[in-house]
Amino acid sequence: MELARDLGCKVRCDPSLYDGIREELGKLAKIHEAERAPVYGNQTAAMPVPRGMTRNCSLPWTYINVCAHGQVRPCSEIREAVGNLHHESMADLVNGPKIRQVRRGLLTGSLNGDRCQRCTIMPVVSVDTFRRDMRGNLVLWALRSRMLNLLRLFRRS
Repeated sequence: MELARDLGCKVRCDPSLYDGIREELGKLAKIHEAERAPVYGNQTAAMPVPRGMTRNCSLPWTYINVCAHGQVRPCSEIREAVGNLHHESMADLVNGPKIRQVRRGLLTGSLNGDRCQRCTIMPVVSVDTFRRDMRGNLVLWALRSRMLNLLRLFRRS
C-alpha cells in the first residue's frame, strides 16, 4: 500500500488478504528469531565451510555481475562466468544450469571447490536456516513483483 501511495496510485485490497499476509510474515519472523543458528562471520579463505553449513548469500537469486565483454557472473567474487550476453539471453542466463548449480550448492551446503567455499564476505549459517530464510525471501520477492505488476497495470488505465 505504501508503494502504491508513493507512486500516486490507488489500490484497494481485501483487508482479510492483507491481514493474512501480515500474520504469515509475523509467524515466519518469530520462527526465524527463535531458531536462528549462530553466525560465524569473518571466515578466512583458508577455512572451509563446515558440514551442514552454507554461506548466507542470496546474490545468485538477486544480483548479477555483467562484465564489459558480456560475461555474466552471479557475484563479483566468482571469476567463472555462467554465460555471455553476446551468446545467450538474460532470461536464459539467470535461469540457466550454471547459476542453478551455484544456487543448489548454497541450498545444500555443497560448496566443494566453489568460490563460495572460500568467500570471506558472506557469513556461514546452517543449511536449514538458509533454506528457511530463502523460502521467506522468495515469497516476499514474489509478492513485491506481483504488486509492481499490478501498479503498472493501474498506471496504464
